[in-house]
Amino acid sequence: MILKELSCLYDRLIKDPRADMPTPNWSKEKVSWILTIDKDGQLQYVSSAAIEQGSKAPKVRIMSVPKHTGRSGSAPNPYFLCDSSVYLLGIGDKRAEEKRMASKQLHETVLQNCDDAAAHAILRFFANDHPLGLLELNDKNPIGAGFLVFMLLGDSVFLHQREPIRQAWEDYNHASNNDAVIGQCGITGERTSMARLFPLITGLPGAQTSGASLVSYNFKSAESYGKEQAYNASISESVANKAGEALKYLAGEKNNRSHIGGNTIVFWTEKPMSEENALIAKLFEADLDFDAMDQELVNKIKEAYELMRAGQALTGFDTTTNYYSMCLAPNAARLAVRFFEQGTLGDLAGNYGRYLSDIEMIDVTTVSPFVLLRQTALMNEDDKIPSTIINPFMAAVYKGTDFPRSVGTLLLSRMRSDHGLNKAWDMGQRAALMKGLLVRRARQLGTVLTKESEIDMALSRECTNEGYLLGRLFAVMKHAQSAAIGNTNATIQDRYMGSASSTPRRVFQPLMKGFSTHIGTLRKKRPGIAVRYEKEAGEIIDMLSGDEQIPATLSDDDQLSFFIGFYQEDRELWKKSSNSDEETLDELEDEN
Repeated sequence: MILKELSCLYDRLIKDPRADMPTPNWSKEKVSWILTIDKDGQLQYVSSAAIEQGSKAPKVRIMSVPKHTGRSGSAPNPYFLCDSSVYLLGIGDKRAEEKRMASKQLHETVLQNCDDAAAHAILRFFANDHPLGLLELNDKNPIGAGFLVFMLLGDSVFLHQREPIRQAWEDYNHASNNDAVIGQCGITGERTSMARLFPLITGLPGAQTSGASLVSYNFKSAESYGKEQAYNASISESVANKAGEALKYLAGEKNNRSHIGGNTIVFWTEKPMSEENALIAKLFEADLDFDAMDQELVNKIKEAYELMRAGQALTGFDTTTNYYSMCLAPNAARLAVRFFEQGTLGDLAGNYGRYLSDIEMIDVTTVSPFVLLRQTALMNEDDKIPSTIINPFMAAVYKGTDFPRSVGTLLLSRMRSDHGLNKAWDMGQRAALMKGLLVRRARQLGTVLTKESEIDMALSRECTNEGYLLGRLFAVMKHAQSAAIGNTNATIQDRYMGSASSTPRRVFQPLMKGFSTHIGTLRKKRPGIAVRYEKEAGEIIDMLSGDEQIPATLSDDDQLSFFIGFYQEDRELWKKSSNSDEETLDELEDEN
């Protein structure tokens, strides 16, 4: 399924000149250096291939070069006219001379019948036992890592772009196919030449710089029926090359990729380069350059977000357009597929709209699932997000399934560890994610929510959930302490937040004594505020049910409700304090 869809994507992109897809037997690679030689094959100088951008940093040059098939095993595997310094110059490796000899044989085979001045110059270059020439003594342009290409002195095009050399490369590949293993492709059903190796995909964070393969067999126990390497996958050369180039394109286009937790998510639609593709890219958190986009399209995307948030159908987009998304995790020289999803834009928009509604929280503007998921990680860092929750969490957002329970467990663990003290937005994002967990869990279970059990985006004075009420009460105590004694080295939030949410009876009884002391202090200093906090706490305590009122322990779901109640009450009290900081006792009594 994955290879088929990637192959179809290549067929669509090759027809669109805007995509600039390489034709068969060619691939797009990052080129770092240019070797300029004369007609005698002598290296004249080395220059950087980077494209200068004025005051900006130079841009990496990406060009279409003779196809790189990937390297595996210990045998040398040279590339034609675009390779590393080890193969082209014989430097930088213990086996450099052996690899240069392999490169020499390849170039002699490809160019043996090519009557072109540049082809003769390349053959003379490889015939030279000292390819660096005078640069060995005085090289002001030292050669670093990366691929190198050739240019003939006085010429304006690279050697691999000259028509006679391009034709020689095509003839070589056509002749090579005559010796290929013939079989039935598992994707197309055709009997044709089979792929021995899947193309290496470069540009993925965490993978080897030389590239990683999506299809790979490197030990005997994974092989069957006497087949070796990718022959076990029954993929034709054509499908493997198309899928590889399409995946390499997606990994290299910022409008078709995003990153989370060390993984790369690539996505595309059946209409590449379309408005629907731009909306999909926005939903999957691609790094879109809105300044460079058409303003009308930018406005349409913003309107689409508002429609999704309101639970309404999209307008101005073809909602029947199919989309595809795949999460890739680097694993040595191979790529692991975390998930592969497909559906229609309409389904995706509906599911994303429900997600926006589920996580809606007062004073929280962040809606990105990638950002919210960081709240489960130590120090909110991407690479510390547990890899086991990425797939089910993304499925919950984009497919409408339940959030994994482990997300709630991780959030509770983070709250006990750091409480989100230093950054208010941190606590808000966690509260938003907690609300999403509870709301979606209730929906999946078919629970009918009432005013007494529903958790809304803002403070709910009718909610009777014990955890929610205790969180509200803890927020009132925190504000009373702050108003009574001002700044202190360790507030009750610093010392008791974790235990108050898990074992409230043990913690709240002594905290109530402290609360009474703080209220007594406020009656003398700020009587209006004292009445407000005392009234708020009294209403909350009256709503707590049971003979002992304060439960001994709280379940995980009630602990999530505790932090939501704490955050929402905290926001409510701060807003009242900022709006009426000098309220009098008479004004507060009038509220009754």
